[in-house]
Amino acid sequence: MSRIPPGIYRINNVPAGHYDVTVTAKGFTTATTAGVVAQLNGTVTVNFTLQVGTVATTVEVTAATAAIDTATAQLQTAFDSRDAIDVPTAGSPEW
Repeated sequence: MSRIPPGIYRINNVPAGHYDVTVTAKGFTTATTAGVVAQLNGTVTVNFTLQVGTVATTVEVTAATAAIDTATAQLQTAFDSRDAIDVPTAGSPEW
């Protein structure tokens, strides 16, 4: 059995007839050749040149809004203890 180089595919024992051959690869557009005729005890070569496909990028941004108390119309925000320590006071400027 001979080695087949990368990019070359051999399909054996295909019944004689007309075929549509489609190739796909990640990152490339799909290519199709219609009407390929396979004959008994024959070899058919179909060459393809794949074009680079479009790259799709999805960016999802999520942000949490401050909770609104509809009874008092006040915003609620949670602070941790470090935030309370870092808040400057009016009576002791740091400059």
